[in-house]
Amino acid sequence: MVLVPLAIAYADQYRRQSDEGAAKWFGDENMPRKLRHCVLFMNETALEISRPIGLRGRVDQVYKNPDGKLIIVDTKTRKKHQVFPDDVFQVSLYRLLVQYSQRKTVLDTAYIRTVVFLSNTRKTVKYHPITLMPEQKILQRYQQLRKSR
Repeated sequence: MVLVPLAIAYADQYRRQSDEGAAKWFGDENMPRKLRHCVLFMNETALEISRPIGLRGRVDQVYKNPDGKLIIVDTKTRKKHQVFPDDVFQVSLYRLLVQYSQRKTVLDTAYIRTVVFLSNTRKTVKYHPITLMPEQKILQRYQQLRKSR
């Protein structure tokens, strides 16, 4: 009877040691649980579409959730953890790139991953959930920006 709990304890200890690298990375990275159950679908991928607008861009990461829907993550190196309205617009444009080039559903929630370097060897990472702009608003803002140039 005593052997079974001991065997389970040793197996768990072995699993923790073998997973220590991944566990440390998850701890340091502060990755949201919603992303931990996803698989990486794209990494630093250049995309191009011609409709609904001509657009090119390089998406940092796109994850596929267990339902097959995509989640965009864009990384910014900053002096402090903050998100700007232009970040939301940029990632919303990425949504168009991914959605139209891959013909897959992209979720309305994406993440801005901010990295703040405290020293040459220390950094902090934070994931900021953002709500992406609806397609019509993206297209309106895009046209406004083009006219103002």
